[in-house]
Amino acid sequence: MDWSYTSLEPETAFAEYQQAMADPRPAVIVAARITLTSAVDFTGGYSTAWSSDWQDALNDWRLAVAVARASGAPPDTAGWRCGDSVVASGNAGLLAPSLQNPGGTNLIIYPGHLQFGVDKVVDLDPLSDIAAALAAIRR
Repeated sequence: MDWSYTSLEPETAFAEYQQAMADPRPAVIVAARITLTSAVDFTGGYSTAWSSDWQDALNDWRLAVAVARASGAPPDTAGWRCGDSVVASGNAGLLAPSLQNPGGTNLIIYPGHLQFGVDKVVDLDPLSDIAAALAAIRR
């Protein structure tokens, strides 16, 4: 399933981007206006009202994938199963706390589940700075 990882705060976006990188690569952080008709809000964390997968949803998925691959099993993580349940219940997004920036919030968007004409992700670039920067890099 495709997903796009966004953050509600610039500090969180940068912290999430640079995680697990000894030397962060250059990046551009883009502001966007996002409108989703429905998203699951997991910012309060796990409670018994959630399925047991949600208890482990914020564990390091990279470790789970590495363990699975080492044993020859297909990769499967609680976080991925939670994402599957988000879209199965008709949602296009998931709000979750940032582990890289305590107090920060991430919004995971599932583009294949956006409602055409209703849900929107629009970059806020009124001066076309992004296009200008890309054009300069390509020269």
